[in-house]
Amino acid sequence: MKNNILVSLSLIIFLICSCSKKEKGTARVKPVKDFVFDTISINDTMTHVFDVKNISDEDLIISKVGTSCGCTAAVISDSVVRPNNSAQVRVEFIARKEKTGDIKNSIVLRTNTEPPFTVFYIKGFVKE
Repeated sequence: MKNNILVSLSLIIFLICSCSKKEKGTARVKPVKDFVFDTISINDTMTHVFDVKNISDEDLIISKVGTSCGCTAAVISDSVVRPNNSAQVRVEFIARKEKTGDIKNSIVLRTNTEPPFTVFYIKGFVKE
């Protein structure tokens, strides 16, 4: 009798565990190095392409791209990055007379990582 109860209980636990929905994990991104450009002049345009590599077993989902300044634009090549693959983020900075001197603008990706943001920078100097 005790054996039947133990077998039944074990079977129930096994079924509950095997039928439970597996939750997706979070993706991981290889750290992105900041880009430092040389001195540029007002109205010059600086372009750089960053590689964002997914170093996890889950798909990396990039749901939003933002920048810290209207003079900087960023476009991603793909919003879903398979494991061990990369997406490119093309960043364009147009030097404006309103913002001269040392520049440090952020590019922010909202992703399914923990924390949910990946941030990297373009840095340089804009001369008048």
